[in-house]
Amino acid sequence: MPNVGGSKPSRRKLRATNHRQLILAPQRRMAIRVASAYRTTPTDPILVVAGFTSIHLAARGRTEARRLTSNAYGMDKRVAKRLTEGRINHWWQTEWEERTKTGEWTRRLIPNVSK
Repeated sequence: MPNVGGSKPSRRKLRATNHRQLILAPQRRMAIRVASAYRTTPTDPILVVAGFTSIHLAARGRTEARRLTSNAYGMDKRVAKRLTEGRINHWWQTEWEERTKTGEWTRRLIPNVSK
């Protein structure tokens, strides 16, 4: 969207949220099948129960790994992958702790997503 004369920031945020939901929809369906859960189960808790890292975090991790293996850093691909896997787990744990609307009961049962 253009920076000048475009939508308000609140509308931009709404559109970004909708895109996240569209991206997560197929992953959510797979997680529901894996966990044998009801289709009304919230997305974040079902992804944790099924053990699926959210796809937007995986994409962020791949971008980070590519940046680390670029010429500027020159890190080995295996080392970069291990490092970004740790960062992905950290990001996932942070998101899991910050979400307060849904998944309270699941959060009590599974406080640490990496396990």
